[in-house]
Amino acid sequence: MKFFIKYIEFSLIFCLLFFYSTSTTEAKTITVCTSGCNYSTISQAEAAAVTGDIVSVKNGTYSGFTVTKQITIEAEVYDRNNPRNNQTLINSQVYIQGSSWAWNAGPVIRGFHIVSLDAVRGKQTPYTLEYSFCVGRYLSFEVRSSRLLVFQLEKIEVNYYGK
Repeated sequence: MKFFIKYIEFSLIFCLLFFYSTSTTEAKTITVCTSGCNYSTISQAEAAAVTGDIVSVKNGTYSGFTVTKQITIEAEVYDRNNPRNNQTLINSQVYIQGSSWAWNAGPVIRGFHIVSLDAVRGKQTPYTLEYSFCVGRYLSFEVRSSRLLVFQLEKIEVNYYGK
């Protein structure tokens, strides 16, 4: 009987330690700036990020990037009321290529002024684009019947220019 009680105590302690250690992992914030930071491109920061991390981008002009992880990429400063005022410029396509994430668990792109012929493209993946001003001919998606795409429009202004 003593052996059984010790076994239960050991199992309980092991379970508590296991769940405590896995639940205390916190997301980190990775900063991107044109000079003086560990990362000078959004692509470099995305490569270093893991699920749940936040990539904070300081004002400036940056190249487009591809997102393949469940992370948040946001401008450090952005205008929630008028995205036309956003000062963090992405001058080429933002491409989101993911997996079978839940409809509301894909990457988040927030607070940018994005200028590109095909400003934002999501391939077979849900994502959230918010508080951003997009200038381009297309805001397009590739969706196959086996995937669910949810595009959340929340204070986004899209300016399409014609042919």
